[in-house]
Amino acid sequence: MRRRQGDADAKTLRSEHARPALSVLDLACGNLRFEAFLAKELADTDLAFHTADDCDALVKGAPWRPDPADGAALGNRAAGSIRWHHQSFDVLAALDAEGRSDGAALDAETPGGGPALAEALQTPRCDLAVSFGFLHHIPLPRWREEVLAMLAAKVRPGGFVIVSLWRFLENPLLARKAEATHEHALAELGLPPLDAGDRLLGWRDEPGAYRYCHSFTDGEIDALAASVGHAVTEVARFRADGRDGALNSYLVLQVE
Repeated sequence: MRRRQGDADAKTLRSEHARPALSVLDLACGNLRFEAFLAKELADTDLAFHTADDCDALVKGAPWRPDPADGAALGNRAAGSIRWHHQSFDVLAALDAEGRSDGAALDAETPGGGPALAEALQTPRCDLAVSFGFLHHIPLPRWREEVLAMLAAKVRPGGFVIVSLWRFLENPLLARKAEATHEHALAELGLPPLDAGDRLLGWRDEPGAYRYCHSFTDGEIDALAASVGHAVTEVARFRADGRDGALNSYLVLQVE
């Protein structure tokens, strides 16, 4: 009896003092590479993933997807559980809806940006919010600020926001390719010149297929971080990726 009681007490104690799952929001998650990385590196940690992307094919075709019902899908995880909620979410459509609703610029005193974007992304507040390889596809500085503000608003106090910011125009080879494709695209589409740093890049050499990209500068990154300065503290900024290790800038913010 005492042994049974002791076992029950131990289980209750573990339950009461168990750490909550590490919750992660990944905006524009793509093929879930970051989730696969965390699942492997934090094998003994309970994880709660909240992912969002507008390309369902990328998510469905991911080499690894969380599936707690299939032990093999969890790789070499030791003991941590995984919960996963995915939302098909078009960020640009939400931003455009916000602009059409009031036509107002982003209010820097309102964390989380406009209601259309914040309400459309149906996730709880997490410990970490990331967005990799995506902000360079967002046109207009105020829209990029709104996305960053929304990410900060989706994180609990003390948690972190991490984003990558592409700087392809500082790479000579990429810059030459970008300029050639950009000029051709403007002529083909009959578009006027775009803002500084904005380029139309090709996609897998497919004729007529172009993607909008923005190459960030130090000044723009300063302004982007400052736009959410009322809600976060910048704790790190570094460059990585590419052959020269400087293709992207990473901005690490802690929510107050």
